[in-house]
Amino acid sequence: MKRGPIIAALIALVAIVWIMSGQAGDENGESIASTSGDASSADDAKEKSVEVVLPSVRVLESVAQPRIQEISLFGRTEAERYVDVRAETDGLIVALNVEEGDLISDGDLIARLAINDRQARVDDAFAQVKYREVAFEAAEELSKKQFRSEVQLAEELSALESARAALIIARVELARTRINAPFGGVVEELYVEHGKSVQAGDTILRINDLDPIVVAAQITERDIDHVELGQRARIRLASGREYEGVVGYIANTANTETRTFRIEIKIANPDIDISAGLTAEVGLFTKPVLAHHVSPAVLTLDDLGRIGIKTVDGNDQVAFFPIEIIADTAMGIWISGIPDQSRIISVGQEFVLPGQTVDSVAAGS
Repeated sequence: MKRGPIIAALIALVAIVWIMSGQAGDENGESIASTSGDASSADDAKEKSVEVVLPSVRVLESVAQPRIQEISLFGRTEAERYVDVRAETDGLIVALNVEEGDLISDGDLIARLAINDRQARVDDAFAQVKYREVAFEAAEELSKKQFRSEVQLAEELSALESARAALIIARVELARTRINAPFGGVVEELYVEHGKSVQAGDTILRINDLDPIVVAAQITERDIDHVELGQRARIRLASGREYEGVVGYIANTANTETRTFRIEIKIANPDIDISAGLTAEVGLFTKPVLAHHVSPAVLTLDDLGRIGIKTVDGNDQVAFFPIEIIADTAMGIWISGIPDQSRIISVGQEFVLPGQTVDSVAAGS
C-alpha cells in the first residue's frame, strides 16, 4: 500500500482541525468580549438608575399673630368679708330689727338690749362731774389766795378726772345696749330672738359683705407668672350667667399639698344677685402673645413624649419645636413656641425625623 495518499490525507485533516480551532477561538473571544461588554453596560445602567428619593411632605406657611391667652380655672364664690356681731354687755333683747337674708347698711341698728339702770348711772355720773367741777373751781380760787395748798388742789383735780372717767364708762355701757352693723351686707345667720337674754361675748348674728363678691380659685405654679393684680377675668356660673371681674388678690405662698396659689377675682355685686358658695368657671385673660393658628392634626410627639410641631427650614431640613397651647377653639388651636414665620409640616410629619432633608410640597398644590 502506498503511503503517499495516506500522509496527504492526514496532513489535510490536521490542517482542517487547526483551521477550525482558530475559528472557535475567535468565536469564544468575541463571545467573552461581548459578555464582558454587556456586564459593564449593565453596571453603568444600574449606577445611573440608582437615585436618592427624598420623602415628600406637605407644608403650610404660617405667620404668628397677636393672641390673648386664656387660662381656665375653677373656683367658688365667697363673701369678700364677714363678721360675727357679738354682744358687748349683758342684757335682755327688747328689739330685733333684722331677719336672715336682710340687706343692711353700715351703722344700721340690729338689736337693742334692755337699758335697765344704765341711764340712771349716766345721770349720776354726770351729776358727779358737775359737782367736782364746782369743787375744783372753788379750790382753785382758794389756792390763788393761799387758803388751799397745792396738794389739796391736786386732790380736787384728781376727783374731777375720776368723775369724768366714770361718766365716759357709764355712757359706753349705755351705748352697748344698741347693737349696730359694722358694715353693710347680708344677714347670713341670726343666732338670737326677741326676748332672749344674752351675755357679753354671745354671738348675735353673722353679716356677709357680698359687694363686691369674690371668686376664689387655685392656679398652678406654671401659670402664676401670667397673673397680676387688676388683670381682667371672665366668670361663668353653673347657671350659665357670665360676669366680668378683676384679680384683687394673689397669694405669695403656695399650698404645701397642692403646690398651687390662691387668687381672688372681685365682681361688682350691687344687687346681691350672686350668692356665696357657687361653683364658677374662671377665664383669665393674659397679655397678648404671638401665636400660630393651626389644626390639631399637625401636632406630633418627639422621643421624649413632648407635644410639638415639625417644620422645615429654607434647606428643607426638618426641625421639631415643643409648643404651648394658648387657646383651643372650635376652629383650631393657637400655639406658641415656634418661629414667628414657619413652614409647618401638615402631612407626613410622623414619617420624618429632625435633621432629615425632605421634599416639601406646599399644601393645596
